[in-house]
Amino acid sequence: MLGSFSFDACDLNLIYPTETGYEYSLPKNILESFLSGKAFDHSEEYSKEESRNLRDDINALYQKILSENPENESLAIITAGSPGAGKTTKLRQDLEEKRTLGKNYAYICPDDVCLQSQTKTYLADIETCDKSFSSRQKVYNKWRPGSNAAAHLILANLIREKYAFYFGTTCSSPATGKFFEFLKKQGYKIKIMHISASDDVRWGSINEREREFVQTTENDVKEKGLLVPQRIQDTFLKYADEIDFYYRDSVKENALLGARWFRNESESEKVGTLHIDIVNSSAYEKIRVIHNEAIKILEKPDLSWEKSVENLSKLITF
Repeated sequence: MLGSFSFDACDLNLIYPTETGYEYSLPKNILESFLSGKAFDHSEEYSKEESRNLRDDINALYQKILSENPENESLAIITAGSPGAGKTTKLRQDLEEKRTLGKNYAYICPDDVCLQSQTKTYLADIETCDKSFSSRQKVYNKWRPGSNAAAHLILANLIREKYAFYFGTTCSSPATGKFFEFLKKQGYKIKIMHISASDDVRWGSINEREREFVQTTENDVKEKGLLVPQRIQDTFLKYADEIDFYYRDSVKENALLGARWFRNESESEKVGTLHIDIVNSSAYEKIRVIHNEAIKILEKPDLSWEKSVENLSKLITF
């Protein structure tokens, strides 16, 4: 394991060396913009000292992840859902269950892991700011590019080394499909933890969370609430091997499993099999309603739950 620490996790030549056949899915110029600091809502590049500190933070986090001996298995467990839906809570619960069984999985997330581990950058600036919401938002905007650089650099190296990992993300971007396609080409099995919640629950969760930790913007919340449902066909059902569909009814409650989807063999008439939980049938119905409400706003009827999930799946109750 110590040998894994002998290289710089920020060395782009490790993940974009086309002569080896391994090339990370995120375009190199985008990752370079994240590392520079000039991305998202931050218009200035990091100083030389800030860039050096960011690289120190990224390498320290990668070493910490490897020191916990993650499973050498081509398995990616990835969250999907709008901001505030409860993805991080559910992911942590699942991760802890695995640990009690003696299985350690790498866990990476731009906000919950990277920012919270960036002691020389994000956390240092939080410590010296006046702690007002606007100040914390400014620090978040500044280091959001850096935390995304950290997440992608660490993911790219974990995948290169064939480690199993949990990835906390919304899966809202149209580029998510490229990442999933890349994972399949690398021989990974993809399991999605899809979390749905009403707008009221999501806003309540975000407001409660932001008392301690600002990790999103209002535009981000609104945009991703409509982007996630659009990934149902072109990403989730196209590439995933398994999808667990959860619904969360209130800010204080845990997400309930409403259904499980499994990919069928290639010769099957249906793409997958949807196992609907009878005990939590109301959760399944609400998942469908939330999805269809977004699709109605988008005016994309072909992406309705019935057409995109149920019509392409064999339905079984359990």
